[in-house]
Amino acid sequence: MRTISPLSGQSIFDIALMTCGVAEMAYDIALANEVGVTDDVENILLVIPEDAEKNRKVVEYYTINSVTPATDIEIINIVYDPGVPVDPGVIIDNPNMIP
Repeated sequence: MRTISPLSGQSIFDIALMTCGVAEMAYDIALANEVGVTDDVENILLVIPEDAEKNRKVVEYYTINSVTPATDIEIINIVYDPGVPVDPGVIIDNPNMIP
């Protein structure tokens, strides 16, 4: 049985890529650990199923190149400043914004 302690900002999908080389294994890892794929797993010792599908080339690449993905996204609040021009291609979803 293999276990791993996720680093800050790592998700189940990051762990699946690092340990199995296949993002889809996130679902099996989540099931084995009784967590959801979107749960914060930073302070959980995760069990990697022994029968996990593996893409050895991806795992080797990550290991050799010390790749440790951490794709957790921090949500920030953007404050509208009427003095700064807004790119019309950018959608700002802020209910407090006054156009």
